[in-house]
Amino acid sequence: VVGLCKYKPGGSDSDDYKLVAVGGSASAAGYIAVLDISDPASPVIEKFQLITDPALGNLRWLPAGQPRNVYVVDNYAFVNIYAHGAGVVLVDLSKLRQETWPTSDYTIWMYRYFYAAFVKDIAVYKRMIEDEENPGQQQEQVVLLMMMDRYGIKMLDVNARAPEGLFLKAAEWKEIGSYRINDDLHTNGLILARDYWVDID
Repeated sequence: VVGLCKYKPGGSDSDDYKLVAVGGSASAAGYIAVLDISDPASPVIEKFQLITDPALGNLRWLPAGQPRNVYVVDNYAFVNIYAHGAGVVLVDLSKLRQETWPTSDYTIWMYRYFYAAFVKDIAVYKRMIEDEENPGQQQEQVVLLMMMDRYGIKMLDVNARAPEGLFLKAAEWKEIGSYRINDDLHTNGLILARDYWVDID
C-alpha cells in the first residue's frame, strides 16, 4: 500500500466511512481497493481492481506506471500514476466492482486520465467561486493540484461535469494555475501539504 484516503459512501454528513487504498510497483500491477473498517481488527476488502499496467505489459489497455497516492472527493478517487505520460486516473468508486482482473469494460468505473509526465503527488479540494453564467451567485469548484518532476506544480479545474453527472474527460480539465521549477530538477522528498489553508488567489 502506497496511498490511503477516507471514503464516505453516504456523503460528507455520514458517520460511517471506509478506506480507499492504492498500491503497486514497477513489476506488479497497480490496484485500488475499498476496505470496510467497521471492525478495525478485521478489515474487509469490499472492492478490488487493477488500474495500471506493470512493466511486463500484460494489461496494455490500462495506463502504465505505479500508483503513488489517492485522494477521494465524493464518490470519485483521483490516483496519480508515476510514469511518463500516465498522469492521474479518475475512478468512480460507486461503480467499482469486486474483480481481480479488469476486462475491456473497465471504462464503466475508470475514466480517461490526464496526460502529464511523472506526477509525484496530488491534492484535491473544493472551494466556492463566482458563477460566470449567473452573476452574483456562487458555484462549487473542484481543484486538482499535481506536483510533477521536471515541471513543478500544476492546478486544474475539474469541477465541470458531463450531463450524466460524471467528471468530464481529463482533456477538458482546465489549467488555472502553475508554478514552474527548473526543467532539470526532480521533486524527490517533496509532498503537497493537505488540510492547510492558504489564499491561492
